[in-house]
Amino acid sequence: MTLETWKKEFYPVPADDPSIDTSMKATLHSLQKWIGLRKENLNKHSVYMFAGYVDDFLDFKSSIDPGLCINADSCALCKIFRNSCFECPLYQVRTRPCDKCLEEETYSPFSDYIINYNPEPMISWLLKTVEMLNLKNKS
Repeated sequence: MTLETWKKEFYPVPADDPSIDTSMKATLHSLQKWIGLRKENLNKHSVYMFAGYVDDFLDFKSSIDPGLCINADSCALCKIFRNSCFECPLYQVRTRPCDKCLEEETYSPFSDYIINYNPEPMISWLLKTVEMLNLKNKS
């Protein structure tokens, strides 16, 4: 398994793909990526997280392609809302950007992954965002 097999399962199209044209599609794309960043899913595909990149080389200097950077460029929500956090449904649920802490947080969801390799806070917030969007769609 490789970065390509990981992408096929968890990041099948780039964040700026034209088919990602709604808040729900962008949220689900982001959620799929973050679920892929769980340790068991990285291990399953023999990929690693290091310095904000996912790649199938432990020594990133030996890789011609640095892999997938986990940042706004690989975030469908950032792409669809053009980095305008206030319009983002994740922001609407959190009341803060994903890279800013709430008062009760030690790390923001994004920072918790970059620093501690913990995708769970981001997954949790994205699931809450899906719930909010589902409620809006039912109204």
